[in-house]
Amino acid sequence: MNLITCPNCHMRVLPKSDGTCPSCQAIIVQKKHGTHNIERIPANEIPKQRSDSQLPLNKTRPSYWPGLRFLIAGVVIELIGRAIVALIVASARGQAFGNYLATMNSAMKIQGAFDVVMVVLFFIGIILLARIFFARKKASKS
Repeated sequence: MNLITCPNCHMRVLPKSDGTCPSCQAIIVQKKHGTHNIERIPANEIPKQRSDSQLPLNKTRPSYWPGLRFLIAGVVIELIGRAIVALIVASARGQAFGNYLATMNSAMKIQGAFDVVMVVLFFIGIILLARIFFARKKASKS
């Protein structure tokens, strides 16, 4: 289907599948010879899109899942970090004292990196949960 000029609003549009102009909602009738006619329909018969205020309240209120996902990711990262450090510490047993200290030092650096990532994820999750809480509170007032 090609772009056509709507005779009602004079915009170049691609008619919708029901034959209406997406700009002015007028019905565009296409003839075989390439000319276009328009049928005018009363304003009360034009299909209207539902606004957010017409949707049920549970559809407009934001979900807590984005914040919870960050909190869950933080817990998972912490558990993975602890498992990796436990493996490194277990491999350090039986080594000479100097090697043991070096291995434990690297294990603690790795654990610190995982802790930083976990704290960042927790802060993002808490900030998102707070923003969602206030957005839901605002949506329930209106």
